[in-house]
Amino acid sequence: MDICVAICTYKRDSLKETLYSISKQCLPREITLKVLIADNDKTDKARAKIEGWAEEFGLRLIYIHAPSQNISIARNACLDNADSNWLACIDDDEVASINWLSNLYKKAQQEKVAVVCGPVKAIYDDSAPSWMKICDFHSQQPVFVKGVIKTTSTANALINLKHQACKGLRFDLALGKSGGEDSSFFSYVYSNGGCFAFAKDALVTEDVPPERANLMWLLKRKFRFGQTCGARLITKNISVLDKIKYSTLASCKFSFCILMCLLSILGKSKKYHWLLRGTLHVGVLAKLFGKKEIIQY
Repeated sequence: MDICVAICTYKRDSLKETLYSISKQCLPREITLKVLIADNDKTDKARAKIEGWAEEFGLRLIYIHAPSQNISIARNACLDNADSNWLACIDDDEVASINWLSNLYKKAQQEKVAVVCGPVKAIYDDSAPSWMKICDFHSQQPVFVKGVIKTTSTANALINLKHQACKGLRFDLALGKSGGEDSSFFSYVYSNGGCFAFAKDALVTEDVPPERANLMWLLKRKFRFGQTCGARLITKNISVLDKIKYSTLASCKFSFCILMCLLSILGKSKKYHWLLRGTLHVGVLAKLFGKKEIIQY
């Protein structure tokens, strides 16, 4: 049985280490894998290099040129070219642990769910601020709402493409330059009746580069997360009353976060937690009042 591993890439040499970690996967005998690389660059000049890495590591590779600088185009290209029931997603700057894929698949078989997600552990270098390492803002764990996962990301996920909740779904091109296209996609899976499971042992790691190891980058990311949450609240038929309700709720949450931030101002790290939470709710408000998503790609 085949599992397709989907990786969207854009001018990152870290992809080589990602591919190497995939080549070292410890898999049951009945599972074979192939790798789909969707190159989101304007040209395919990286093709020879990428195919060379795959050959070096003994990987079956399908290279897809999916231009340009809209991540949803690349993600949809992976969906369109997947020829198995299972699509595993990992980023081009992540490294998979040796049992990553087998643990995702094992959990999928046990739980019979549409999607299985795993943790992403951030690796900080010595130059990162101490508060950032303590709070570990860059690592990813699933968010449980009353014990249920309602969305996840493509940083570490296994999708059952034959599940009814996943059939025909595609990533939103309108979010392909701002981000949030993956959480939106998985929210639709949940809305269509798909369930999620968490495989805590299906670990991938991600080095945090210096340009991301700062407060401004984290604030922009949280603001964008908030915009994505706000977009999920908005429908074509949303009433003025609902808009007022959602805006009031977001405003109250923002005010509470700022109060907690001020109360924690002398603390070494807790203040950053509340500041970032407050920024998320500002993003929700911004989207509710019509601000376009920030461009990241």
